[in-house]
Amino acid sequence: MRISEAQMEELRAAQRASFIRELANRARQRHAEKAAELSEEALLAGMDTAVTTAKTFGLKTRGTLRRFSDLVMLFGFGFPANQDWATAALSNESRDPVARLGSVEETAVFVLRGG
Repeated sequence: MRISEAQMEELRAAQRASFIRELANRARQRHAEKAAELSEEALLAGMDTAVTTAKTFGLKTRGTLRRFSDLVMLFGFGFPANQDWATAALSNESRDPVARLGSVEETAVFVLRGG
């Protein structure tokens, strides 16, 4: 059996859509109040954009994409562009992407507490 490139692309698109739905469901569970303010379409679009944005910073695993999507729900769909400190940390190529994400998560705790 041979799989065409078009079939592979269709499979990748279906897998991405399934993962985006997973992230939206996760957002509804972990960030219920903010998620409730959004339509299903807006939440799915926001999670899709979050995945695209995360990948530009080298975040590729499902685990790191989930963590990034949590930050997006905390800081809004403009994240990290709406938080200069986060953009700077995620862009620091002297560290690996997972370490950069960890640094952002640590700083986020202080930022959210008003520190």
